[in-house]
Amino acid sequence: MREFDFVGYILAALRNGGITDQGEREEAAHDVVVHLLVRPGQLFAGYDPAANGPMEGRFRVAVQNAVRNVVRTLRRQEPFRAIGSG
Repeated sequence: MREFDFVGYILAALRNGGITDQGEREEAAHDVVVHLLVRPGQLFAGYDPAANGPMEGRFRVAVQNAVRNVVRTLRRQEPFRAIGSG
């Protein structure tokens, strides 16, 4: 895991989640990292490789859930547009 590109993985997951603008994707990646490490901070808390499996799987699922939450939040913040405008 030392050579794994964590930020690249998160950016790719956000791109696959539908965030195409690079600036918006980088801001969302920051939100994902903060979510994983600080806010609930549960990525490493209580981690036991014997009981929880490999860290790669835990990271993958945590990123998947965080990206889903960030994309949902961004979609809710988009202004509603009338049909045919813009």
